[in-house]
Amino acid sequence: MIDLLVSPRFADVAGWFLGFIWPLGGLFALWYWHRRPSPHARVIQTVLLFLTVLGPFIVGMWFVFNAVVGWLGLDSVAALLVNLAIFIVAGVALGFVVQRAVNTFKT
Repeated sequence: MIDLLVSPRFADVAGWFLGFIWPLGGLFALWYWHRRPSPHARVIQTVLLFLTVLGPFIVGMWFVFNAVVGWLGLDSVAALLVNLAIFIVAGVALGFVVQRAVNTFKT
């Protein structure tokens, strides 16, 4: 079982799932909650929108991480610092986007 989890093939399948299948499920859930009248529909739609965008974001960050590690090496401090800076900037940017989306849906 552990061989399956550490294999590159499993990482590829998980990446495809997070990158394509997950957002399709999120869009279907958004469509469902958009049609259903509920007092909390806007909050649920905001959370579902965030979860829908999160899958491709994680896959994109995975590709960036692999590119930096492939360029600078896995065990170098430079790769660690470059990845740290990229992840901090991406996290702050995603936080601003989510905050703006939440403020847009407030009643």
